[in-house]
Amino acid sequence: MSESLISSLVREAIPIWKSGGWGMFALAADALVLFGIGFHTLVRLLEKGALADPRVAWAKWKHDPARATGPLSRLIREAMSRRNEESVQAFFAELHRAEFASFASDLKVMNVAVAAAPLLGLLGTVTGMLTTFKGLAEGGGGEKTMSVIASGISEALITTETGLVIGLGGMVFQFVLTRQHEKFNKMIAALEDSCLLEWRARSDAVRRAA
Repeated sequence: MSESLISSLVREAIPIWKSGGWGMFALAADALVLFGIGFHTLVRLLEKGALADPRVAWAKWKHDPARATGPLSRLIREAMSRRNEESVQAFFAELHRAEFASFASDLKVMNVAVAAAPLLGLLGTVTGMLTTFKGLAEGGGGEKTMSVIASGISEALITTETGLVIGLGGMVFQFVLTRQHEKFNKMIAALEDSCLLEWRARSDAVRRAA
């Protein structure tokens, strides 16, 4: 996107923003919380290996545990470095408690912000209509009255539209992150099962050798 196009969009957006009145600031704060937490959650999920293939990670670790790279391979290596089966279970329990539980909290905050967006837009609609009615009641007609009415209607429509756009965009984003979080939880649960099976196989091999 060229610099001139961005400047043109900004010049067009500023008057629209001002027409929305104070409700636009509340909507901007809501959008900042919603999408800020969303992108932060997305980055954390990617860093934890949410899009990685657990079969590839397991194969890498089996091939060469010391050189296996990637977040899932490191997780497997750390789990398998525990002394016994109970320690492996405790490792994954701590992982869920300390790191993964915060994902669910962030998604709940996003859910609240999604629900708040259309309500804030509706609040802007009410204040815009109040401005319109005030202009009708106090105005004696003419250009000044029409200007107040137009300003009130503009505020009502812009905040409504902005609230719906933020709410719909945030709902889709939150749904995608929730699905990814659920898949990641299942992936970690499957890795925990694989690690425990590996431990049992090693223990059986040691007992047979003894």
